Amino acid sequence: ALEYLLSSPLGVPEVIVCANDYMAIETVKELIVRGYKVPDDIKIIGFDNISLSEICHPPMTTIARINAIAFPTFLPPFLGFSGSAGV
Repeated sequence: ALEYLLSSPLGVPEVIVCANDYMAIETVKELIVRGYKVPDDIKIIGFDNISLSEICHPPMTTIARINAIAFPTFLPPFLGFSGSAGV
C-alpha cells in the first residue's frame, strides 16, 4: 500500500492515516528508510493511542478510538478541510 501511495500520479501525499498505531509506526520506519523526513515531508496519523506510540521517534500523532458517528465530523477539520466542497 505504501508503494502505491508513494508512486501515485497525484504526487506524494501530505498525510497518511493508518488504521492503527502499529501500522503507523511501521509506515514511519519505512518512510525513514526511503529517505523521507517525517513529519516534514509526510505526516502520519495512527489510531489506538497505544503506549508504544508515546516513545516513538519522531513523535507520532495518534488518536484514541472514537465513536464512528463522530469520525466524519472530526477528521476533515483535523486534516485542514473546511467541511464544504464535497467533504
